[in-house]
Amino acid sequence: MRRTPIATLVAAGLAAAVACGASQPAAAAAPPQQLDVVAHAHSITAPGANALRPGLVTFYIRDASSLQHGIGVIALHGTDPNTAAKIVARDDIPKKLPFALLGGVPQLSPGGSWTGTMRLAPGRYLLFDDGQNQKGMRFTFTVRGPERSAAPPKTVGTITMSDHRFGVHLPANWDGRGVVAVPNDGAQLHELTFVKGSPGELASLRKQLAHGYPKDGPPPGARIYFAVGGTSPGHTTLVELHLPKGRYLLISLFPDPKTGKPQTAVGLMSNLTVH
Repeated sequence: MRRTPIATLVAAGLAAAVACGASQPAAAAAPPQQLDVVAHAHSITAPGANALRPGLVTFYIRDASSLQHGIGVIALHGTDPNTAAKIVARDDIPKKLPFALLGGVPQLSPGGSWTGTMRLAPGRYLLFDDGQNQKGMRFTFTVRGPERSAAPPKTVGTITMSDHRFGVHLPANWDGRGVVAVPNDGAQLHELTFVKGSPGELASLRKQLAHGYPKDGPPPGARIYFAVGGTSPGHTTLVELHLPKGRYLLISLFPDPKTGKPQTAVGLMSNLTVH
């Protein structure tokens, strides 16, 4: 997925150094472009968004309001932003979409923040608040120009989302910190959420989620950490995580197209211990 056109430049630079009879170190790849996204009470701001070029972009998302907000990212692919916002606001999102969901964070508490890196292609994009997108919580921008090569953030592991399981590839005694690659290798929309709780609480929740959506929500003592929001097949988020020590259940609650039940009911759950 990631191309390295900078390799050509490095090779050319080395050839020039040899021709001059001197040895010079290769230049380090540039970091991803950065975009600061702020959720206010009734608006989203993202200064410099229209100056972004195709390539890797690190989103720094912050909730500066006194309300809970979440910011999702859509590659519109020619879809009208209002149409896209109405579709993602539905409880029954169609299996096939005319646009692509690239992730983001489903929910932030006031003052909370989220950091994630995605690859953006040329085109028009929509930032939206899943819960508030009918109240002006939208921001559109266009990515254009030549691709900007950059080195992705260093990752500590991968959590792969597929249609029936999570593939967890993390260090044996992972401390919950670092950047984790979260690709969607399935054919459906997926998300990644961590639920922290006691062994008993997580066992009870897992039993409920194996059959459907819990009637009363998560156990009272559980704590939810939203990692990556709705992501279309073939897309990857490199998300920065800061999970405290404890036991977790990894879940995706998008409905399974065949059964209408949450994807947890067809196997998209996994236990994880953070040391």
